[in-house]
Amino acid sequence: FFFFFFSVSDLLMGNAVKKPDPGAVAPESDPEEVQQIADSCRFSVEEVKALEAKFKQVCLKSEPHSAVSAAEFAEALEAVGSSAPRRELLNRMFQVFDTAKNGQVDLAEFVLGLAALTQGHSEELCELVFAIYDLDNTGAISKSEMMMIMSAMGAAVTTANKNEFSSQRKEDIRQFVTEVFQQYDKDHSGRLRYEEFVAVLRDHPELARFK
Repeated sequence: FFFFFFSVSDLLMGNAVKKPDPGAVAPESDPEEVQQIADSCRFSVEEVKALEAKFKQVCLKSEPHSAVSAAEFAEALEAVGSSAPRRELLNRMFQVFDTAKNGQVDLAEFVLGLAALTQGHSEELCELVFAIYDLDNTGAISKSEMMMIMSAMGAAVTTANKNEFSSQRKEDIRQFVTEVFQQYDKDHSGRLRYEEFVAVLRDHPELARFK
């Protein structure tokens, strides 16, 4: 399940984004922090440094220079060569990346979030996808939450009878969500627990293709 499509090799070569403003000076890199981040994910030290350089170009534009706000999050994604999703999803993704819940995303949160989405094990990916759908952070996903995320996705999904539809159509979404809950809500609670949602993703990986 991949949210973003960006080439780390392009990033390392400086091809992923526009060149920074001539007057911009990025804060000095902290080798210990970079190493700690690399040790916590599948990015190499060199890759973390490349992501750090692009991330800090965005941080330079406002205080604090070590983190991005919700308003700057899309720019940070684009800075590393990723296409930012639609606004509704973007806001939710910012909330999920912001693990400290302090209203900003720092370098470690940004890189570790990207690593899980692009290079993590399936478990890491599923956990992040689940967190995005779980809008009220209760540990389970309701029909309305699934409908809200799907409405913002703009992706195509396939119903149980193999009919593909655009998630822009509300009735199609409602039909699909109803089918999903009938099939995967094993305890008939009206909400999908993590294990149930993972089963949904296995059969419908398109639900993790945010764009």
